[in-house]
Amino acid sequence: MLEVYAMRWSIEVFFKESKQNLRWLGEQTRSFASHSASLHLSAVCYLVLVHLTLEENYSRVGEARDDLVEQVTMLSYAQKLWKIFRLIIHNAICGIESVLRCSAKEVMDVVDRKIEKFFVEALQLDSRIIQHKLRLGVPASG
Repeated sequence: MLEVYAMRWSIEVFFKESKQNLRWLGEQTRSFASHSASLHLSAVCYLVLVHLTLEENYSRVGEARDDLVEQVTMLSYAQKLWKIFRLIIHNAICGIESVLRCSAKEVMDVVDRKIEKFFVEALQLDSRIIQHKLRLGVPASG
């Protein structure tokens, strides 16, 4: 009986995690197809979290999820801060453009390349994704 309950417990944990944190049935639609798709997407997300839990030796799936959310949030803040810093740097460079003997655009291109290299190395991000998102003005987490 205990073995049967233990199997049921993992199913209950999946449904609780899916409803509370993976937005299962969080869409504003009532069609069966959308509910089915929502369940499948939640299941895939849950499996990714389980895999991360096992690979990174987390004690619980919730711990892996919380850590992942924190990382994405920090990346989003870093991207937003970089936009502010870039504006400040650009304005400063425009003010001393004559001393630099090159255009502000050339200097900003070098700065952008260095920052992209930093993100790739420090955060292990793919440079193509960063370039694409920066061109679109999309936050790095989105």
